[in-house]
Amino acid sequence: MRKAISFLTVFMMIATLCFIPAAPAFASDDSDAAAVVEQVSGQQEANQVNEENNIVLNGDGEGGENPGGDPGDDPGEDPVDPPEPPQPYVPTIVKVKGLKVKTKTTTTITFQWTKVKEATSYEIAKYKNGSWVTIKKTTALKYQNTGLKSATGYKYKVRAIYNNKKTGDQKVVVQGAWSNVLKVATKPLKVKWADKDKLVKKFPYLKANWKKTNGTGYQIWASKSSTFKTHKTYWVKSPKTLKKTLKGLTDGKKYYVKIRAYKKYNGYTTYGAWSIVKSAKVKSTGWKYSGIKKYYYKNGKPFNGSIWISGNHYYFNEDGIMTGASRTMHDKVKDATSKTSYLVSVSRKYNRVCIYKKSGDTWVVYRYIKCCTGAAGSPTPGGTYTVKGKLYGFGKPNEYSVWNATRFTGSLYFHSVLCAFRTHNIIDGRLGMSLSHGCVRVSMSDSLWIYNNIGIGTKVIIC
Repeated sequence: MRKAISFLTVFMMIATLCFIPAAPAFASDDSDAAAVVEQVSGQQEANQVNEENNIVLNGDGEGGENPGGDPGDDPGEDPVDPPEPPQPYVPTIVKVKGLKVKTKTTTTITFQWTKVKEATSYEIAKYKNGSWVTIKKTTALKYQNTGLKSATGYKYKVRAIYNNKKTGDQKVVVQGAWSNVLKVATKPLKVKWADKDKLVKKFPYLKANWKKTNGTGYQIWASKSSTFKTHKTYWVKSPKTLKKTLKGLTDGKKYYVKIRAYKKYNGYTTYGAWSIVKSAKVKSTGWKYSGIKKYYYKNGKPFNGSIWISGNHYYFNEDGIMTGASRTMHDKVKDATSKTSYLVSVSRKYNRVCIYKKSGDTWVVYRYIKCCTGAAGSPTPGGTYTVKGKLYGFGKPNEYSVWNATRFTGSLYFHSVLCAFRTHNIIDGRLGMSLSHGCVRVSMSDSLWIYNNIGIGTKVIIC
């Protein structure tokens, strides 16, 4: 371009010099020459400015399409690319946190979570049949799953989503990471009491009975107050067990009792609604047991002495421990010794057998058995004896047989009631009276226990 301009300038100067008037006129007007020089100089400056901007002005004052060099020459530079369109906004969507249970019932679970910045919605998934299934998309920060089974565990997870479809820009969807899994169980159904014997009065306890419901087990409260401010708690660890003995209660006191089912899932316990409250008064009279020791409480206090209870006669020592069928039996036994861990005593007056076992220094009644001793014409002889031997059975041909015979003196045995000859068919099962031939008759089951457990050398005292 500079070469082209220089040549044009020289040409114009030569042409001006060749056709100008005589020297006097030129010399006399210096302003015209100055104007020419100024015009040329100004044109050069303008061309230099446009060269720096890579624009060439044309005759109309607009930029030329072929800047630099002769017409048709390659400019030698790549054309400028058009600017790229702006990229759509893509936010960072974080993992949902704070997923927790808000409320739950027997058929619904409501849970909530913490809001995620720039999230436009949330996706909720539920674990069903071995896989995760999307059950809801929502803009809320909580969800209630309905139509569930009672006392059943469920799993949920949530993730945040960004979707710009409402802005009109290029579509962008961003899904955050799934939350930690929420594991929760619905509540068990309300427990209902049994149709009868709901709360049975016993001594010194109550016995509760109820109908089956779903869950892992049951919890029972018993309190002297209807507000249950203080209470005893009892657990039943199987949903199939439908009764419970409520021990440790105070004799003669009224107690309020209620029951509820519970469900254990994922290390947490979910409780159902309480049953209606039932109340009953604990009996103040009855038997108590401590190991093999037997006590009888009367009006809340342990009884001592002789007493008839349900058709049986007992004797209780000064500590309230049952030590025989009578005071006589107690007195004869208390200082006795035996070569085995058992001692046997028979009361002919009350037709009872007491089998004793040692507890510390005291002989304690281990088994209390109804029996028949000898009739008036064939009495069982009193005295102290030891077990001598045993027979599987014996009898009188074509009349009777007895079984499980344990001999304590001469031809006298502890044995079963009378059976048909050489059979176990009972023909005379009477007990509690004096009608034997001198032996001591007991039931079939008691005769077998004595036969199997009372060894040779055991002391026998007939009172």
